[in-house]
Amino acid sequence: MLSYTISSVLAVFCVNAVKAVVSSEASHLSLLQAVARLQPGVLHDESITTRKSGADDNRLFVDVTGYALPAAWYAWNHSGFPRSHQGTPTFVDFDANGVLDYFYHNHYQGDPAKDWDMGLSSGKCDFSGKEPYYESIGADHLLLTEPADSKWKKPETSMDTHGTAILDIDRDGVLDIYIASGGGEGLVGGSAKNAVLLWGHMKEGSRVPNFQGGRDAAEYANLENPDSRGRMNYFADVDGDGLLDVFFQNEPRGDNLHVPGYLMMNKGNRKFERDEHITEYMSTMILTDADGDGHANEFVVLRRDCVPKPCTYGGDKTCLKLKTNNPEWYDFCREHPEGSTAVYKYSHKAGHLHLISPELVDDNIMTGIHPMSVQSGDFDGDAVADLAVLMKDSIKFYYSSKRNPGDLPIGEPSESISWNEQECFADTFRVADLDNDGKQEILVVCFHVDGDQPAHKLFTRKLGRWMHYSDKIGKASMGSFVDSEALHAKDWQIESLCKTGTGNSGYKGYLGKICEDFHGEQAGGTHAGHTSQPRTMGLSVDDFNNDGFMDVVVSYDIGRMLMMRNNFKTTTNATENKFLAIKLVGKTCNQYGIGATVLLTASHMGRNSDKTKVQLREVYAASHETDWLGTKDDRIIFGLGPNGVPEKIEVRWPGKHGQIQVLDNKYDLSKKVNSMVNLMVIEQAVE
Repeated sequence: MLSYTISSVLAVFCVNAVKAVVSSEASHLSLLQAVARLQPGVLHDESITTRKSGADDNRLFVDVTGYALPAAWYAWNHSGFPRSHQGTPTFVDFDANGVLDYFYHNHYQGDPAKDWDMGLSSGKCDFSGKEPYYESIGADHLLLTEPADSKWKKPETSMDTHGTAILDIDRDGVLDIYIASGGGEGLVGGSAKNAVLLWGHMKEGSRVPNFQGGRDAAEYANLENPDSRGRMNYFADVDGDGLLDVFFQNEPRGDNLHVPGYLMMNKGNRKFERDEHITEYMSTMILTDADGDGHANEFVVLRRDCVPKPCTYGGDKTCLKLKTNNPEWYDFCREHPEGSTAVYKYSHKAGHLHLISPELVDDNIMTGIHPMSVQSGDFDGDAVADLAVLMKDSIKFYYSSKRNPGDLPIGEPSESISWNEQECFADTFRVADLDNDGKQEILVVCFHVDGDQPAHKLFTRKLGRWMHYSDKIGKASMGSFVDSEALHAKDWQIESLCKTGTGNSGYKGYLGKICEDFHGEQAGGTHAGHTSQPRTMGLSVDDFNNDGFMDVVVSYDIGRMLMMRNNFKTTTNATENKFLAIKLVGKTCNQYGIGATVLLTASHMGRNSDKTKVQLREVYAASHETDWLGTKDDRIIFGLGPNGVPEKIEVRWPGKHGQIQVLDNKYDLSKKVNSMVNLMVIEQAVE
């Protein structure tokens, strides 16, 4: 871990700034970045430092971004400065030391080695803010293999990067990086808009993989997702052969190319083949126990808008011109109507996925209403998975206890939470036990930030009903999660960038939009005016400081990325709450146990520590979330409250035969309580 003092950092930056001035190749932007890093409050934001001194006690979420990142990342086009974010960073353990590391592609950049942010955390870091959480290592571990004058760099070298997954795709024991491509807002195709794939290679003596590849590597593996408007990729072992297959989650393009999402089957040796049995425009999906049999082996697909974007943006719900111009696409939308749910299950007898929910045909192909995201959990307390579906103005719950065995989570929900869409157009949500009391909370982020502060929401369940957390503690106590000042670009940052020239001040992309907004000459379109009205573009829940309490990361366009430390221990008197962290290792199934269901039985739970409680978690994915706006912590953390005692763990492994493994040695379980580095590793028993 690199260690910095304020004086040493400023001294280095002063030297760099002088070098930039005298260099004939120095760009205007590089000089601005050198100067910007000299501004007060960048490396150690004064407001954050003040809160650390005592004001944290009444805030659920505390922004630590101002001192968590390496010094070099506090610059335009990097994680420490405002930008057009597309999703959040991915937190993954690159060196397998039990502490999460950092990765972000810095949307629309061309050279991973210098443009992407890859940071290595140290097992010795105490996350106090005395030193950065990460050491920047991207220059030594990221290599783009696309030839300089190749088709993958024409007409532009930058990659339209979106949803990211970092996992072992080829099962060689080394992590790989796979990133969806947005296709230039669905108006550009060709090899330059391929998905991005970097294979991991472990160099002898190194703890961290070297990642090599690009749009070329994706094409060689047949994973380029050509001419699509990709948003994310959902990895799962569909056929149970131990290899990770991948669903392309595509949204409609803005031109006349009809490229819905589909499934690519992993054939080994870094080669994939298309499966023709699922084709969907999907906003979100999840691998879950949809039929209530106790095993998570159904894929629930929530359908999004289906028609070309001009119809969607224009509110043309019939889109009759599509019927004339592309009848095949039109008929596809009739059979995959927006807002409907499709449930797929793999048939080992037939050897492919098949639809187990009712087939639909609807002439009303566009409603303007579709799910935004989906999560699973045991919300009704019966130790069977339930489904929560986020709409723009509500959350719909499908409780297993309210359905007959075999019934699917479609149609009318069991219960709903609603709010005013004008107050909060929900963007995405996450489910997590934030205070480790054994009950899960729900975080919702709102797309627009129009008022004095974001209208983001936090729900908890009490006495059999959902309630907004602010009803209990007051909205101000949600801290940086709803702090408008924290998410916006600083005035001095914008002025230093845009003070010369007019219009876009000579910049392209989001930097040009910032300057257009600054000069009062903002261009029309979806990004106009975002420095004053940012859009929420990412939400992740990860334990980035390794204390067993899940932290929260939110990103904005155009605005900051906020790493927020979980402060429930202090704010809600959860200091004594314990936890049990678990990591699954599949042997005959996929190595992450994707598709497993884990149940923890713990005694001495509840307010009076006199209850025995069963908690459920589904391993619905690894690295990525159910939508493209976030990533997930692959460690499973069960809250135990102040006195909970783990009694038994049951793992229902994925696969054709539904293997069940039980661990009930209370002494062995107790030794793993309150440990993240030395967590409970459960390897699949080989029968």
